Amino acid sequence: MAGFYEQFGSELSVIREGNLSCDWNKGLHCCRMEFMHSDAGYEPTPEDDLLHDVLLKGLQRGRRPFPSYFVEQWIVALYGEPLGLQEKPGTGTGSITYAYDATLAQAYQEFADLIEPWRGDAEAISFDPEHPENERQLFRSLVQRFGARMGHCCAPQVDIATILDRKTAAAFTAQRGDILLHFPNGRSFLLEPGDHDDPAQAALDKRRDAAFGRAGIATMRPRNAEIQDEALYSRIEKGISEIDGLAFLNDVEERTERQLACNYLFLLPSLIARIERLLLYFFFRRGLMRRETLSIGVIERDLECAELALASFLDKVERLSKLYGWQCAVPRISLIVQRNTTYRYGDLSQLEIPVERCERLNGREVDLLLDVAIKCNALTPPDLDGAPNAGSARQTYVHNRPVRFGYRAEARAIPVTDESEQILATFVQDYFRKQALRPGQGSILRNVLAQKSTIGLLPTSAGKSLCYQLAALLTPGTTLVVDPLVALMKDQVQSLVEQYGIDRVLAWHAGAGLHDQNIGALLSENLIVFISPERLQRPKFRAAMKSLSAGDLFINYAVVDEAHCVSMWGHDFRPSYLTLERNFREYCTFQGRAPVMVALTGTASQLVLIDLKRELAIQDLDAVVRPDTFDRPELNFNLVSCSDTEKPEMLNQVCTAIARRLNVQQVDTDAHGIVFAYTPKEVWKLFGQQVGDAKGFVRTVLAGEGQHLRYGAYTGSAPKDG
Repeated sequence: MAGFYEQFGSELSVIREGNLSCDWNKGLHCCRMEFMHSDAGYEPTPEDDLLHDVLLKGLQRGRRPFPSYFVEQWIVALYGEPLGLQEKPGTGTGSITYAYDATLAQAYQEFADLIEPWRGDAEAISFDPEHPENERQLFRSLVQRFGARMGHCCAPQVDIATILDRKTAAAFTAQRGDILLHFPNGRSFLLEPGDHDDPAQAALDKRRDAAFGRAGIATMRPRNAEIQDEALYSRIEKGISEIDGLAFLNDVEERTERQLACNYLFLLPSLIARIERLLLYFFFRRGLMRRETLSIGVIERDLECAELALASFLDKVERLSKLYGWQCAVPRISLIVQRNTTYRYGDLSQLEIPVERCERLNGREVDLLLDVAIKCNALTPPDLDGAPNAGSARQTYVHNRPVRFGYRAEARAIPVTDESEQILATFVQDYFRKQALRPGQGSILRNVLAQKSTIGLLPTSAGKSLCYQLAALLTPGTTLVVDPLVALMKDQVQSLVEQYGIDRVLAWHAGAGLHDQNIGALLSENLIVFISPERLQRPKFRAAMKSLSAGDLFINYAVVDEAHCVSMWGHDFRPSYLTLERNFREYCTFQGRAPVMVALTGTASQLVLIDLKRELAIQDLDAVVRPDTFDRPELNFNLVSCSDTEKPEMLNQVCTAIARRLNVQQVDTDAHGIVFAYTPKEVWKLFGQQVGDAKGFVRTVLAGEGQHLRYGAYTGSAPKDG
């Protein structure tokens, strides 16, 4: 059986929408998964590989991204009522948003029902082979003193290399920590019992303790004689208290409807993500998708999850297959579930998935057996005997094993059909919680997904970025984005992380502390990498790209954001823009495939477009995709002609008129805006007449409850006095 430390988490979009905060979810995405299968070989088809790679990319796009909109709708419908959670009526455009009780934020912050009581056998746990009884006695005493939940907070014989960074762990090769106490808030400390009187061993222990200390993990080294001493457990309790872990050990009486709802609202998305990962592997790597009939058994150690997870998985497979123009035949599935009845809540029969419930799955013949939990760690071992294909998921401590993207599949052109835009809209709902594509996005996306080099024009704020972001998520491969400014890179990354939970993205600039020789890891650990055009000119970067030999990495899309810079800046002070096409072709071609060129801009004259097509070697007649209109109905333009001497009075009249339109008394104190002029000196002259001390007004304003906000005037040079 193969076991892996993985990262699969998810949370409802309302958590980010409402900016809800807590301390308990810091380790929610960390899990351990096991896979077991018979020796019967199966060679995945190209279609299998593509569906597997793209759907896995979607699951791993962040630590806690949104679940599919399908899953979120069902979770809200089944479990949202006790907290007043319901979707707001949509208008057909804009974001999908929710209404909820004011108590939701408090319930999320105070939630602590994250650990299931441990009911295992201490004799079956593997401790230090040299002195197992001391550690076993310590473990038993911990459970006796702190309750059964403590069992699922203990990780015995933990591999140090999974906790410390690689360079530090190299000094302690093949060494293990005795018992790591880990809690859902991501904090932990290490118990190292034993009588280590040898000077050399004591010196090694001291170095290890220091290394763990730098990682934020304190070490306690009780002597064997202390294991029976009550004073030791008082010290351990103090240690747990210092890392805010005691609340997670409290017994939970019979759960109320509201408490059960919180369990499902806060934890079920992550559990479903893990089940979908297991299903992906067995369906497309082991060929179960090709069966005519398929029996699946699921052991639910805590939350009820099997029907919704299976329905979500099949829904994604169907939509992605349709997008690629494939007919995907699904096996006739019989589902058998062993439930934990203490979590029975919600009417799952509404999903209309036939399910057989049984007291115990052990001994039942099934084609695939899954043993899953979100509130148990590996000390509740999975019961996987007898099935030809079996997998498990367990919660674990916060580990350092990164997500690495690898692609067996090659990028394929997605055909344009009558259904294309409708299907794309469902993935926009999944990943970005937008109700639909905005005008102009669909045309660009269809071109890009057809693997055609594209110049896409959309007005500013019309959603250009989503075009390459969605394409990156729906095709195998890494996306490289060239941005002209570090601020734009940071803004793109911040938006993806904070708004959508997509954090497998990287802004690579001089201040990021990254090194060219690490390019392989950086590309394999991120979906989208933002760089400047100058980075492609660096000899070390070029050499590193040339040396990449991984057969499962390639750049699918090379995106030029703010592409008008190629023409407007490339011929002047940033000539690196003029070598983009050659650099992409020469240094970003992997497995014999050059990336698809995507140039996006909100402003480009016909001359700029001609220049773009020439410099980026985009020659297809349909390469330029324009919106139906550049009209921005929310913007109004008014031109007022006056002489130079009349400017101050005219500006005063304009500001008065704006104040009336905005229904404010003073436009300079009750509204926000931007003043442009030919020179900085003129801005200060005109603006100063409106607000008096212009410098003092611009540099510091009083806002809210005495909070001072600082900002400045943005010009090509520092403003001059006058």
